[in-house]
Amino acid sequence: MTFFNPVWLLLALPLFTMFLVWKAPSKPVLFLRTILVILVVFALAGAALKLPSGTGTVVIVADRSQSMPPNAGKQIEETADILFKTGKGKQNIGVVSFAEKYAIEQIPMPNKFDGLKAGYNGSQSNLKEALEAALTIIPDNAPARILLLSDGRWTGQAPAVAFAQCAARGIPVDYRMLGRANSKDLAIAEVESPFQVPAGEFFPVAVNIQSPGKTTAEYSIFRNGKKLLGGKLKLTPGSNRFYFRDRSNYPQILRYRFAIKDGSEDKQPENNRAEFIVKVKGQRPVLLVSMSRESGFGKVLKRANINVEVKRPNELSFSLAELAGYSGIIIENVPAENIGSNGMELIRQLVENTGTGLLVTGGKNSYGIGGYYKSALDEIMPVSMDLKKEHRKLSMSIVIAMDRSGSMGCSAGMGRTKMDMANMAAVEVLKLLNPLDSFGVIAVDSSAHTIVPLTKADAVESITDKVLSIQSMGGGIFVYNALAAATRMLMQSDAGTRHIILFSDAADSEQPGKYKELLEKATQSGITVSVIGLGSETDCDANFLRDVALRGLGRCFFSNQPQELPRLFAQDTFVVARNTFVSDPVKVSLNGSIRTIGVSGLNGAFQIGGYNLNYLRPGARCAAVSDDDNKAPIIAFWNAQLGRVLCYCGEIDGKYTGDFANWKGTGKLLTSMTTWCAGLKDGSLPGNMLITQELKNGTHVIKLHLDPDRQHDPFQSLPEVTTLTGQPGRKPVKSTLKMHWTSPDILTVEIPLHGQETSLATVLIEKVPPQVLSPVILPYSPEFKPQLSAVYRSSIADLAKMTGGVDRVGLAGMWDEMPEKTRMTSIARWLLLAAVIVLLLEVLERRTGLLFKRPLSLLKRPEKAVNDIPVSSSPQTVEAAKASKKKRKRKKAAPADQAKGKEVKPAETEVAEKEEPESDILNAFNKLKKR
Repeated sequence: MTFFNPVWLLLALPLFTMFLVWKAPSKPVLFLRTILVILVVFALAGAALKLPSGTGTVVIVADRSQSMPPNAGKQIEETADILFKTGKGKQNIGVVSFAEKYAIEQIPMPNKFDGLKAGYNGSQSNLKEALEAALTIIPDNAPARILLLSDGRWTGQAPAVAFAQCAARGIPVDYRMLGRANSKDLAIAEVESPFQVPAGEFFPVAVNIQSPGKTTAEYSIFRNGKKLLGGKLKLTPGSNRFYFRDRSNYPQILRYRFAIKDGSEDKQPENNRAEFIVKVKGQRPVLLVSMSRESGFGKVLKRANINVEVKRPNELSFSLAELAGYSGIIIENVPAENIGSNGMELIRQLVENTGTGLLVTGGKNSYGIGGYYKSALDEIMPVSMDLKKEHRKLSMSIVIAMDRSGSMGCSAGMGRTKMDMANMAAVEVLKLLNPLDSFGVIAVDSSAHTIVPLTKADAVESITDKVLSIQSMGGGIFVYNALAAATRMLMQSDAGTRHIILFSDAADSEQPGKYKELLEKATQSGITVSVIGLGSETDCDANFLRDVALRGLGRCFFSNQPQELPRLFAQDTFVVARNTFVSDPVKVSLNGSIRTIGVSGLNGAFQIGGYNLNYLRPGARCAAVSDDDNKAPIIAFWNAQLGRVLCYCGEIDGKYTGDFANWKGTGKLLTSMTTWCAGLKDGSLPGNMLITQELKNGTHVIKLHLDPDRQHDPFQSLPEVTTLTGQPGRKPVKSTLKMHWTSPDILTVEIPLHGQETSLATVLIEKVPPQVLSPVILPYSPEFKPQLSAVYRSSIADLAKMTGGVDRVGLAGMWDEMPEKTRMTSIARWLLLAAVIVLLLEVLERRTGLLFKRPLSLLKRPEKAVNDIPVSSSPQTVEAAKASKKKRKRKKAAPADQAKGKEVKPAETEVAEKEEPESDILNAFNKLKKR
């Protein structure tokens, strides 16, 4: 027996001491009370016994990656169904599915598995994490087995540690192979290329092609999206080597794609295309993003011998592999929507974590009116784009007509719905208004509901509470009703600017009605209408919403990301306010801070034709200010973690450039701003240190090699590696890991990669400038590597054998082969139940004496008495016996007294005769029984 809380055993000492002080009325009662105390104390102490477990557990760990057969999901569900049917009524079945990540489909329970529900992204097979998740849902000391349903392949970290954990807990891992047939698999087995090469030198690339037979295949080689080479290859069965070489005359990032096909049916086409990246060493170029390839800013930089690439936004994918090749990024008067939220987030991450520089210029498509307010880039700019109340010249009345149909109740991520994001966007508009402005909100489904009537914007708190409480109510949005209600509300206002923001689902905007006539009357009354559509420009109602904005003399925005709504609402408000761009010529004065960015020999002032009205943020430095009443910053700069950010609030090449285009110091100022923002320079490491990187089974391995002859380590704290990983069209993911010692001279860190992710790492070493490494990318998922198929399968068999698992062809025997295990089972509840029964018995015995009652024959035997008084008699019986004895003595003394001549009173004799008891011992017991 084991006690979970043995401290309660000390309670037995005062309890047994109590027995000595307050004695029990009888030995049977004392016995029952002793048993009662023992039961209660043992229950409080958590008594437990080692008992065999009667329930078995099987957890199915199922691979859902793309390398599995097309019908793998059905086979997994059938396997769970067979295990449920072959169980003996005491079985628990759990299911864990995995690909890049794992999902617990069902915790172990005696219920039938109701099917796979978790979605998956099948470019990876993270077997290690899946096995560890299976262990967490198996109860301790419970007899259990794990059934692995997989093609035997994994990616990321090797699962040997997880198999060892299963063996340590005595849980066998059985396996059952489910894989594609790969007998006719033409594949790129391996690509051998350098990660980094010098500029102007040729470098070789070797491609190992695995062919199932003799065939002729076509190959294509693309570099940075353009075809470099192509042709036909004659392949023999087995391994074939193909070589080509290339070079670049200037530093850049070269992105290659090698593809091959032979026209036959391929069981695994995923491995017919491989990608890799080569970095050409040297100072990376600067990227100028402009709406025109003939940008005057770009021409100035080229004349100054600055390596700059001018590209329009539609010529860029804004991917990590693409932008990592630039030391600085210039955004010249480009609307934020042309870059996209993912692109802006990527630029911010590059600036903060890799030292890439950022320069933003002004214009009608930039800053607040360009849609950068509340964007990812807003967070790292040295200027604030808030609408200051003191600079507003005209009062505004804005009414927001919001879609609250059923589609707005869908999740938008982070625990919020689309309706929640729209509510937050409306509140952002309210925050931008003056107390003299007016604000109203109408929620629309099949009819219009006034949530906030046209109210002065000074009642911020009460309005905010009402707006944030709007909920999706079902139905579709009737656009005509929304526009009509908003127009009627604005007709009550005499503000200089009256504006409607219509928010609607681009795929569910119903009942347009006579919207054309309504919008014509509204615009004649000075009311403008902008539309923000949740969805894409190809949705069924997108053209209708675009026409509403066109006829309402407003703007139309589309976004399928609800998180973008606050930024879009704010952008439209900026445009309506119009005072965030000053279109009058103004003089600009330079100050001493201009020397910080490398400008020397320039002083005085110059004139510009207009500028974006922004405000200097705390901690930022200003190198030039406007000489008007605003005293606004024209050149502001600061450091954003590893990178540098500079904002020029005037327009460099356009209508509002002004006399700045002819100023003598323009070229010097622009080149100095660019070179200051150019980011970190590539440099060597001190102390004979060396950084290497490699791709190994889907993992990015980075190693820091130290000088073996060093006298001491060049740092006190372990170096860190900041990594950005991302796929085209997705936001990058940042991770920071500390390096660990793998030998006395080598520190290592491993970053798992998924699918077509690009990894860009920066090594941070104490007292050493940040070291930005070359970006790397997986050729394809390691799951599809052909020559490793047999290696994977044999490895799974060996690892499973280590745990006691077998190749599970038949499933019926799994329950019979459960490992025998005993587990500590608490018996506290049963002890308490027994204590209650003993307590009742003790009460019964103490009150009646029935439990330990003696036979009647024993009761008739005279008991040993002292002075004629029974030993077992009660105190009342003893007194009665003494009184009876005295009377008998008195009666016997009467004849003697008469013989002596004494007078005996008859009354006393009669009383004595009457008081004599009818019986002796039995009479006393009868009285006691009645009492």
